[in-house]
Amino acid sequence: MPSRLYQHSDGNPFLLVETLYALVESGKLRREPDGRLVEAEAKSWPVPRRVQDLVQARLAPLGEEQRRVLAAGAVIGHPFDLRLLRLVSGLPELQLLNVVEQLLEWAFLEERTETLPQQSLDFHHDYFRRVIYEGLSTVQRQALHRRAARALLALHRARPKTVTEEVAYHYEQAGDIQAVTYLTQAAHQAEELFAYHHATDLYSRALTLHRAYIPDDLAGRFDLLLAREAVLDRQGRR
Repeated sequence: MPSRLYQHSDGNPFLLVETLYALVESGKLRREPDGRLVEAEAKSWPVPRRVQDLVQARLAPLGEEQRRVLAAGAVIGHPFDLRLLRLVSGLPELQLLNVVEQLLEWAFLEERTETLPQQSLDFHHDYFRRVIYEGLSTVQRQALHRRAARALLALHRARPKTVTEEVAYHYEQAGDIQAVTYLTQAAHQAEELFAYHHATDLYSRALTLHRAYIPDDLAGRFDLLLAREAVLDRQGRR
């Protein structure tokens, strides 16, 4: 847990204390009878309320274009490059560059030098990304995730396999039926790399969406079940 605390707070004492308070309040951190603090299992830690308020206060003066770019970045995840950001945000290149320069100057974004020569960007702190993402409506999120999936396919047309799982994730978050196809492809790729646990997870996600989107396609569901069963068999988990 100490490493995760440092990751979430960047060593900032204020963020560290607020993160601990938020974990206790949300029940994701509990005190044992002997005084030890124990982390309950959770996919993500909550954003502390005071941190949310501070981020919202910093976002308040921003214009529509700045918010549009930040929303696109929050949906893409991190890090993200300018080409993808341009396609997802929908801003013309020169306009986007001007906005990005402002967001860098105001410390919402930062450059990632380890990805040179391809320039990449990231949020100055993950709390920025999370507050922005959680502030989007479901319709906005789904639309941006769909744009992100299409943009990734367009940018990696020559080597689509390199982004199969990313595309699957974005279509999944968009509530798009194409997620089933890309999750299945990603599962096949994981099998080829002998990543059987991961392949099982991908097949399970594909099955969940298949049941939700096309419940009458029994043949398709059967194929997915067979594929997952074969992977489980290789792991001795049948």
